[in-house]
Amino acid sequence: NTFHIFTVDPVRYAGLRNFTEVLRAGGRQYVQIVDPGVAVNELNYSVYQSGEAANVFMQRDNTTMVGVVWPGWTAFPDFTNPATTQWWTTEIQNYFQTQVQLDGMWTDMNEISSFCGGSCPVLPGTPWTFDWHTVDWNTFDQLICQKNGCSALNTSLNYPPFN
Repeated sequence: NTFHIFTVDPVRYAGLRNFTEVLRAGGRQYVQIVDPGVAVNELNYSVYQSGEAANVFMQRDNTTMVGVVWPGWTAFPDFTNPATTQWWTTEIQNYFQTQVQLDGMWTDMNEISSFCGGSCPVLPGTPWTFDWHTVDWNTFDQLICQKNGCSALNTSLNYPPFN
């Protein structure tokens, strides 16, 4: 749901639970791809809240590092922290029990990856207004990275125009 991990868009995927049951009845399995970046642009997002409470996100100078990926402003779980394994397991279990039953999960982007370099000095709860459906990588750096104190990784040199 708006690229928030462990959520399902209730409109676009209203029949997801039933769909997975039909798959299983036919002898097939449902494996979902998951990007572990956690949105920080909504303070009431439970996955972000629980991660902050458990202190499991990548830190720099005792502050959660914020990057930019599909959810917008994003915190990244620190999988070198033993507490993160328990937190991650609990979040998967909650998702499995409340949203959709999975037969497997593919963790994509399990390494830290951000569209802006370094940590963006934005406060949790800073709204994300950029529309990924109309992204113009030529202006992304100016509108998002530089405007918010991040260095640019994605520029027009990395994304040449295609005809």
